[in-house]
Amino acid sequence: MIKHRMGSIVAVAIVLATGPVLADTLVISSTGQGAGIPNNNVKVLGIDGDEIKFRTSNGNETSRPLSQVTQITLDDEPAFNAAEEAYLAGDFSKAADGYSKTFKATSKEWLKDRSAQRLVEAAGKAGRFDAAVTGFVALVARSPDLAAASKPQLPDGKSSFLDSAVKEVETGLNDSKLKNEQRILLLSFLLELQRGRGDNKAAGEAAERLLKLSAGDASNPAAAAALADLKINLAALALDEKNYAKALTEIEQNRAIFNESAQQVEALYIIARAQEGQAAGKADEKTLKDLGLAYMRVAALGKEVPGAPRVAESLAKTASILEQLKEPAQARDLYQQVASAYPTTPAGAEAKAAVERMGTK
Repeated sequence: MIKHRMGSIVAVAIVLATGPVLADTLVISSTGQGAGIPNNNVKVLGIDGDEIKFRTSNGNETSRPLSQVTQITLDDEPAFNAAEEAYLAGDFSKAADGYSKTFKATSKEWLKDRSAQRLVEAAGKAGRFDAAVTGFVALVARSPDLAAASKPQLPDGKSSFLDSAVKEVETGLNDSKLKNEQRILLLSFLLELQRGRGDNKAAGEAAERLLKLSAGDASNPAAAAALADLKINLAALALDEKNYAKALTEIEQNRAIFNESAQQVEALYIIARAQEGQAAGKADEKTLKDLGLAYMRVAALGKEVPGAPRVAESLAKTASILEQLKEPAQARDLYQQVASAYPTTPAGAEAKAAVERMGTK
């Protein structure tokens, strides 16, 4: 009995001396894509900014850029591990469920951030806008820097999910613990939601709230980015109201603050739309060619941005302009490209209808 107890005591002492079991795994790729190289028997310590920190099997603490980590496996987070597996396999709906479950259950603060961010990404890829909004609102409350880079893309058309998203964002805004930079992010998103719903009155009210808040916190980077979004949305509101001159003025006067690629794409798209509106019914050949080039510039820049914003719409617009320029073969080819590459978008559906209307060559 004494010998058995002594053996147990020695075993416990060895465990205490060597520290916790290292059973986590990080798969790291220098490009952030592909299979990557597994780093086994590590202990993930957390995320600090753009770096993930971990302890290696020899006891050294080190870090890697989070952008290079393609998969994280933790010895005590099975739901998260399943979500990471599903994400890599392209089963984004299953991944979203796993990240949502992890966010609600884990006690690790850094993992809540990771799960909320991945929830936005996975839900967006799965077409589950409601889940993406939930992740975004949660991420704003926890880490506005991460949230600023993870805003969900709005669904095409006047989706019913936009109404529920507005309610969820308004509920988030009622959190008394939010700082100005967090409220600015939510209000900026709310403005986009109201525009997506086609409610210009509510969008204008959101813009006023955002403008007041941004003006009182102009030195904040999040406020600066939100101000740029606000100006783009004000230009878009003017475009919706067919006030093309105002839309162009908003973009031109604030060109210097559009620092993000997605903002630049949207600004160029608004310019092209406004110029097309001004030329409606009186466009000559030169004007049409200039408009075609304007939309092609949008498409070229949009292809370099995650999610390819405004690419499908701009290519479809260019095809329509080619029709007006009496170049049906080129127009048909471009319509076919849009219908094939973007079949689930409104622009893709319009392009498919145009191909059917134009018939075979």
